[in-house]
Amino acid sequence: MVCRVALSDYKGKGDLIYRFLIMGFHIGKSIVDHISNDLVNRIHKINRYVSRETHYLLGFIRFSEQENGILTSIIHPKNNVLSLVTPHFVDRLPKERFAIFDENRNICSLHLPGKPWVIAEMADINPFDYKLIVDDEYENLWKIFFETIAIKERINPKLQRNNLPIRFRKDMTEFALKSLNMESKP
Repeated sequence: MVCRVALSDYKGKGDLIYRFLIMGFHIGKSIVDHISNDLVNRIHKINRYVSRETHYLLGFIRFSEQENGILTSIIHPKNNVLSLVTPHFVDRLPKERFAIFDENRNICSLHLPGKPWVIAEMADINPFDYKLIVDDEYENLWKIFFETIAIKERINPKLQRNNLPIRFRKDMTEFALKSLNMESKP
């Protein structure tokens, strides 16, 4: 819980973690059960907030294959969750070379088969350069899949927004293509 709170975008997280740990050293491991305590309650809420965003990203990250065979993805998380998301893809794609870019923090997780994954700072890269990381074949496959599974008579935008928050859509191929196609029409 403390690790997830440390990765959050919460402004007073340092003081919150410090006070939680001091209280935890005094009470013991049962501190996590004291949810009625305001401090513990805030720790639980922030932990849940970061966990929820991580869970969303595990389902919403889309990779594009580059000419050199590297899979790439760009994300814009509110919290610093790259270290929580990357192990999932390392486990599922152990033989693939991939990079996940966190454009909000200018960091990138890199994975090479048979080697440990790393997170690198990308301070010298212009954010516009991330936009060049695309592959039409994968994008078209996502678009076809997205349009094929849709039943036009049952489209429910409100439910779709509940299950797929709008802030994740800019990083999802099927929505990016849809918005690009809409913009290109006169």
